[in-house]
Amino acid sequence: MIVAVVILFLFLGALWYFAFHCRPANFPSGPPRLPIVGGLLSLGNPPHLGLRRLAQKYGPIYGIYCGNYPGVVLSDLKLIKDAFKDDRFSARPPLRPFLERSWGHRKGLIFGSGEEWLEQRKFAIKAFKELGMGSGRAGAVIEGEVQELVSRLRGEVGHPTAVNHFFHIAIVNALWHLVAGFRYEYDDPKLQALISLTGDVVRFRSLDSSSFWPNVLFFMPWLTRLFPEVSRWNRFLASFRAIFPTLQEYITQHKEQRTAGGADRDLIDLYLQQIEKTKDEKSSFFGTNGERGLLIVLLDLFVAGGETASSNLTWGFLFLACFPEHQARIQDEIDRVIGDRLPTLVDKPRMPFVEAFINEVLRMVTIGAMSIFHSTSEQINDFHGYTLPKDTIVFGNFWQVHHDPNIWGDPQNFKPERFLEPGTNMHENLRVFSTGKRICPGEAFARDELFMFTVGLLQVFKFELVPGAPKPCLDPVQAATLRSHESQVIIRLRQ
Repeated sequence: MIVAVVILFLFLGALWYFAFHCRPANFPSGPPRLPIVGGLLSLGNPPHLGLRRLAQKYGPIYGIYCGNYPGVVLSDLKLIKDAFKDDRFSARPPLRPFLERSWGHRKGLIFGSGEEWLEQRKFAIKAFKELGMGSGRAGAVIEGEVQELVSRLRGEVGHPTAVNHFFHIAIVNALWHLVAGFRYEYDDPKLQALISLTGDVVRFRSLDSSSFWPNVLFFMPWLTRLFPEVSRWNRFLASFRAIFPTLQEYITQHKEQRTAGGADRDLIDLYLQQIEKTKDEKSSFFGTNGERGLLIVLLDLFVAGGETASSNLTWGFLFLACFPEHQARIQDEIDRVIGDRLPTLVDKPRMPFVEAFINEVLRMVTIGAMSIFHSTSEQINDFHGYTLPKDTIVFGNFWQVHHDPNIWGDPQNFKPERFLEPGTNMHENLRVFSTGKRICPGEAFARDELFMFTVGLLQVFKFELVPGAPKPCLDPVQAATLRSHESQVIIRLRQ
């Protein structure tokens, strides 16, 4: 009996020590740190709302241990801006899912770190500009894909259609035309396989959206080693390995087709040109390292570029079906500004309500609720009075920013008009593409896609709820991004 009491006393003492004392000096306060799991149990379900509840309790900056990783959550836009414009906050944490995809290193535009990431990002921004992203050349590509999708959807008129399946192929085609110089046919089996594989990658965290377990897999990697099947880790790795051969095939084809002095057609050509002229062995573009870098950049663009834009469009058309008054107002604006001719990006400045509607969807949904994790590259002793150790994971809580009543007044209500109110500048508070050093370099292209697909489809069709069916659920599915539930709408031709 005495032994049992002593063991219980020691166990409770260990819990008390971890919870209240096992933190770095001057680290922000936050939920108790428990052995093994840290503060992950405090998140609850869904995690982005759990982080919001913790912000209400601990304030706009608080510390939370994710397993054994120290983390800090920033829930105020000024705090996020201060951190994300600082080079010391621009690293990515060395988490197993980030490393395994690129041979144990943090590589690529999304998960790269340090000097290699800076070099890759500088190249990407220049290349995107040369390829016309955010300008007329890319606009013409998007416009063509919009008309192709309109043609496809004419065959779906009058019966329930899964809105989640509308956009992915069209979005991938618009991007891939600029990246690899070609587009897929809608029934291409290779494309269908790639989309399925990327879905497995994106859904890695959605093992069980009813608990905190999806997040544990990032921060407690030993679970993926002990339970590779149950955690879906093996499927996650297999998906990457199955994507790589197809991407490598595109690189090989471009290498074979390149001619001395020939025009550079697309991103792969520009990247291969950079590899050819790089003589510095320390450069991320040198030799074999450069070709591996290209493979990861293509992976980043295919997975993230296709997933985020198609997910935002899916959400947008669900909101259109659920709020027919806003759909009618957009169509009035289309009729007044465009009429019967085909829409172009030149129309965008003259269509403020379309832009306001898109912004409100982006705000309400905030598919990147916590942004992609940042990490401190060194110990920081002076961040708003706190000390953050090296390799502290930094979460930008954009969901909280986009649902803060002090900014938006009634953030729970879907109200596009808030972006048109005189005397306010709500656009400054909308940061769906992040902010600072790691802001998405493809933001202009993504916004052009959202505008063109919204206007192009609403010029021809109306989107309605399925009569007699439950109203689509507008609460997100927790995955790598906040995705919509599988939902159906009725497509009708406008009269």
